[in-house]
Amino acid sequence: MPFLLLTIVSLLGATVTIIVSYKSQSSFTEQPFLMAAVVLILLICVLIPTTWFYILKKVIYPLNLLQTGVAKLAQEDLEHSIQIFTNDELEDLAKEINAMSINFFTSKETLAETANENEH
Repeated sequence: MPFLLLTIVSLLGATVTIIVSYKSQSSFTEQPFLMAAVVLILLICVLIPTTWFYILKKVIYPLNLLQTGVAKLAQEDLEHSIQIFTNDELEDLAKEINAMSINFFTSKETLAETANENEH
């Protein structure tokens, strides 16, 4: 997040520098290249945070949920189920991990029951 803020501030600073340096030479509106550069920089300032938040919401947050869920399953938290609703491969992966954990813990219980029966 600090990188994102630093990038935006830098781009805005570049925009102000361009405007101030060219404004003293001639009218700002008479230079189409300058106006296009300023508009492009401002557009980038809008697109960078928008893209970052999209990636954060669609990729990073679900991956963190997946990582946390797998860690809980590794600690044998039988009640935990990974809930990710992204309508993509991450959701499919979470469903498969949930199914795998159910099968694993069911097999583990069956094996423990069989071992107990063999002891008696």
